[in-house]
Amino acid sequence: MSFGRYTDAELSAKAKEVESSVTSNLNFPNAVNNLTKLATAKTEYDESLVMASTGDTTKIALKNEKRKNLVDVLTELARYVEMAANGNRFILLSSGFEISKEHPATVILNVPQNLKLSDGNESGELYLTFNSVNGAKSYMYQSSIDPLTSESTWTSEASTVSEHTFKSLPSGKRIWCRGVATGSNNQHTVSDPISRIVQ
Repeated sequence: MSFGRYTDAELSAKAKEVESSVTSNLNFPNAVNNLTKLATAKTEYDESLVMASTGDTTKIALKNEKRKNLVDVLTELARYVEMAANGNRFILLSSGFEISKEHPATVILNVPQNLKLSDGNESGELYLTFNSVNGAKSYMYQSSIDPLTSESTWTSEASTVSEHTFKSLPSGKRIWCRGVATGSNNQHTVSDPISRIVQ
């Protein structure tokens, strides 16, 4: 996920490769939302590249903003891919992302503990916190509409801190939430789910 090393043109090409690789890839059945966001972010970024080619400072600033947004979307998708692959390097490679060399895990990654789910500041929001996990490089926050079954689809959002606000949730519905800690060498642990009715 070191996207900063790509030139502007290389980043666009990598985003296109990832989008093509993940689309209709049976290894990633729940990537629809991520792919929708990726398509939008890539289109906006490509358009900003064309406008920035004139050298106008305002348009270059816009391009930089769109680049950051595209990198954020790619990072979120990469986190989902890591979870779905569960350490399988063949599946990881099928996503179009580049993968690092294997390194032995040096830290045992614990399951997120002490989850607390409360109302957010606005209607349609839920606020989830849990204890920081030693060795975690980042976190994934997932939500799913009640009832929770083995076939439930989880919507994922990435972060680097152990707190998150879920937004635009349906009022009056019970929503299940859980936290995922991601470490080195594709380690990840998933908390028990917790639920609350959205206000």
